[in-house]
Amino acid sequence: MASKSFEEALAAAEKFAEGEDATKRGPWDELASWYWGLWDELGSGIIQDGQNGGGPQLNTMHNAGHNIYQNSDRSGSASTDSVSQSMTYGSAQEQLIMGIWPGIDEMEGLSQDNPFDLPPKSFRDELVILYFKHVHPLCPVFDEVEFHNAYYRRGDMALLKSITLVEFQALIFAGAMHLNYEQICKTKYTSIIECHESLFESARKTYHASAKESPISLARAAILLSFWSPFSSEEQSNCYWVDQAFIHARVAILQELDYAHISVSSGRRKIIWWCCQLRDSMLAFALRRINRLHTEPLTQLIVTPEDFGVESAEPCFMSPISKTLSIDNFIKQCELSRVMARIMMFQGKLGYAKFNDRRRNVDVNEIMEVISFHSEVTALREDFEFSLDISRKMSMDRCDVPCQLSKIISDSVIAVLYFPYTHLNPYNYALPASKFIEGAVQEVMDSASRIARSAEDLLSQSDNNSIPLALGAYITFPIVLKLTLLGDTRKPSDSAIDLQEMRSLMRVLYILKSRFSGGQFVSNVIDAVIKRVVHGDDDNEPGRLLSLLHDAAGYIQEDVDRELDIIIRYQPGQVIHRLFPSQRRVVIQTATMVYQADQNYTVPDVDVLSLLFDSKYCDAAEDIKIHIEAGNDANSVTKSQVRDLTQRIAHGLRSKFNVGAAGPGKDVVVSISSGQPLLPVLFYGVVAAGGVYSAASSSFTTPELARQITQGGRVLLSHTNIVSAAFITGELGREYTAKRGSPFEYRTLAHLPAAHIAGVQGYFINPFYMGGPVYWMPKFDFRNFLAYNKRYRITFFFSVPPIYLLIAKSPAVTDQFENLEIAVSGAAPLGKELQLAASQKLGKGKTFISQTWGLSETTGSVTAMPWGRNDDTGSVSPVLPNMQLRLVDDDGNDVAPGQRGEVLVKGPVVTKGYHNSPKVTKEAFVDGWFLTGDVAEIRNNLVYIVDRKKELIKYKGLQVAPAELEAILLSHPIILDAAVIGVEQEGTEVPRGFVVVGKKISEEEIKSFVKSKVASYKQLRGGVVFVDAIPKNASGKILHRELRDASKKSTAKL
Repeated sequence: MASKSFEEALAAAEKFAEGEDATKRGPWDELASWYWGLWDELGSGIIQDGQNGGGPQLNTMHNAGHNIYQNSDRSGSASTDSVSQSMTYGSAQEQLIMGIWPGIDEMEGLSQDNPFDLPPKSFRDELVILYFKHVHPLCPVFDEVEFHNAYYRRGDMALLKSITLVEFQALIFAGAMHLNYEQICKTKYTSIIECHESLFESARKTYHASAKESPISLARAAILLSFWSPFSSEEQSNCYWVDQAFIHARVAILQELDYAHISVSSGRRKIIWWCCQLRDSMLAFALRRINRLHTEPLTQLIVTPEDFGVESAEPCFMSPISKTLSIDNFIKQCELSRVMARIMMFQGKLGYAKFNDRRRNVDVNEIMEVISFHSEVTALREDFEFSLDISRKMSMDRCDVPCQLSKIISDSVIAVLYFPYTHLNPYNYALPASKFIEGAVQEVMDSASRIARSAEDLLSQSDNNSIPLALGAYITFPIVLKLTLLGDTRKPSDSAIDLQEMRSLMRVLYILKSRFSGGQFVSNVIDAVIKRVVHGDDDNEPGRLLSLLHDAAGYIQEDVDRELDIIIRYQPGQVIHRLFPSQRRVVIQTATMVYQADQNYTVPDVDVLSLLFDSKYCDAAEDIKIHIEAGNDANSVTKSQVRDLTQRIAHGLRSKFNVGAAGPGKDVVVSISSGQPLLPVLFYGVVAAGGVYSAASSSFTTPELARQITQGGRVLLSHTNIVSAAFITGELGREYTAKRGSPFEYRTLAHLPAAHIAGVQGYFINPFYMGGPVYWMPKFDFRNFLAYNKRYRITFFFSVPPIYLLIAKSPAVTDQFENLEIAVSGAAPLGKELQLAASQKLGKGKTFISQTWGLSETTGSVTAMPWGRNDDTGSVSPVLPNMQLRLVDDDGNDVAPGQRGEVLVKGPVVTKGYHNSPKVTKEAFVDGWFLTGDVAEIRNNLVYIVDRKKELIKYKGLQVAPAELEAILLSHPIILDAAVIGVEQEGTEVPRGFVVVGKKISEEEIKSFVKSKVASYKQLRGGVVFVDAIPKNASGKILHRELRDASKKSTAKL
């Protein structure tokens, strides 16, 4: 073997990777020689595959060393041909794992000055192994900034470009593990166990026969095998395959270190993030059913309950309830991992070096971001706690520990989130920063207390004799931080010091010292804490405090207080008020299948004009300009002027036209106008006169206008509808302002037709109520739209997908939207790709477009994202406060959670009916619930609109949503606009696409593009039609009926 040890050779190579001397290749030669020496030394003792559970790892490591060696500028003294490729190692496995790899990262002690400088290097390696074994994901968010992109995107397909034979075998095995007995019987196997064992054996043999595969490929296969290893001994152990996956990861990263010349610290962290991303991607793929493996390519990495199957109970789960809990918790753990990655990105952008600056700036945007993260993590923590209560009440032990671990991680993330502010002195800052810094310290304290209680609870379980080392940091970090804060901020002689609290915290550390595999690590933590707590206190009695802390080791607390009683039986009026908001929502949804928000508002009982002109709730001052002409801002009206004009118009309508003489709601006044600042005043005047305001588009033809004037069927909205919608929106705005820490200057641009509900509520009511001006455009012109946004520094607007499409794809968009804080999309679904592309051009890339959903019958929105929060999954946001929502099938029965159904809504913003149309009104309601005609599904309390019920395409009985295909078409860079309909063909409906393109592209290219992204039954079998424009109504909704009529006439053009 080479004279240098592996540690020495690796240390020299790592220095080279850091760029100390990029001209020399010697260090890598020495490391490569060490690999060759290891192979030569162990070669004679290697046994043949199958005799002692061998594996391809040494071959892979050997090849990695050879690659490193060959890429040096010197010739090697050996080649891979000199070693028999059939030789593998078996008994040498323990020597390799225990003897070689731990030597890379020696155990590091903690600094006395910084006892919570976590995690040490040795912790990081162990972390990855335990990450696979226990909770998803146990990864640190403390200092992993360099690789946030790889993990945060999660959809990066670089690791999944090709599936090798070894991976395919592992996928088949993993996919079969959630089939039930009935499904198994349809195969060649007679039992579940036989199926599992047979497929596992095939996958295992393929793995061991694949020594020439790349480390990445072997790691993927090992990870899959580790998911569902059927037993706990030898090669059927989960731990065995996790170890193999980790070894392959190390080899792959060593190769990357050579080629990319990245730093050694980055290299170690790279392994963690590489494994995290790899596991996410492979898990999402492996859990898909066997019959979906070939029909769904690796394009959808979102894990849903459907990916687990719906019938499986054994052997992984003991009951359907435990299965549901496990699936839901895993999905929430995935959500938590996303939040953790975003926190890491956020803290990385601020710069860790700044965290040691005791006078660094803490601005309002930073505070708002932290509060938003805190809210997301708290909601997930409450869900974990709720699941834990259910599992314990029903004695589902398999769900208990994961829920407890997830609670601990959630609380630890909160501590990490607020940790950078704990050293700051609030007296050095003005409001709101000073109050925030005070709260940060308290949040860390509270998190540590909750973690201590959870950890004691976990450790009290008799069958839990060891704690994952990875979990150690999540427990010790907040506790150590709290002990340090207690020691810094309180004198031991102070009578107010909570000795019981310190005793409890130290008790957890001492228990950990003896009960988890990193005992020495915890000892270092305890010693550092004791030194830190007693350091700097001149009047402290060290003996007294040390005695107190050491005595904690023998203190046993018999009963641990729980934060909530376990709630299983839903009893309104007795226990529901004791739940957290998100838990309350879960209980109600479980019992009634009614979806609603976590909170409701008490809406003032006033009419709409009183709300705007005479109530304390309206933020508009008397002299503020409410409505302004965008092309000439000298043409404007103030609130005081609007009040006077409203009274004059109402008087004129009553005295000259007898509007309102027959009683409120009898006389209809039709308004025909383009956008101009006095149009809202007409609305106020009609309402004040007791008439019914009916807006008609200026683009209407004469027959369309005559039909609106003479026929009924228009939506009739009451004062209650409009006031409720305005008040709820206003409360969302006030919550956003409170989090923002400074007033939000509401300025919007009226660029959509005012004849739509979005115009009435979005231009006539809400801005007035929020105290901000509306700049009116007579008609939409994109060039002027850009100019006005920049000139008037627009901060809020509601728009529609066609306009966001222009924003995303137009090179004319530069800095016009840099002041925009809130952007909302509605009227039609906005695809995820378009949502992201347009958002990158708004608010200097910091404003993310949220989606809302509603109808004229609901006075606008039923769903909306709380201001300042984002969602990039394509949802139309959660249900608004005061609203209720159900999903039903064709027979009116509530569908199961996660299933699609027609949306029914109820709430104060829902219309009472249609004007002069009692029959239509009766058909639109069922037991007080309004039938929207939209099909949706709800996941994680977010609403996803699939399509209009009448527009769904049924291909051989399978539903195809046009909106999904339209979003995919719009993601193509050449396609400027698109629509999809169903056409009759061979006794069924097939999807046909209509596209507007910017450059020449063939029909086959478009069909192939869609084919690569959807299941077989969703392909554009009806062809692609090239058109000059997609027909849409004034609000931007696609007129699918016109396309269907054109298709029936068999024309190629509209």
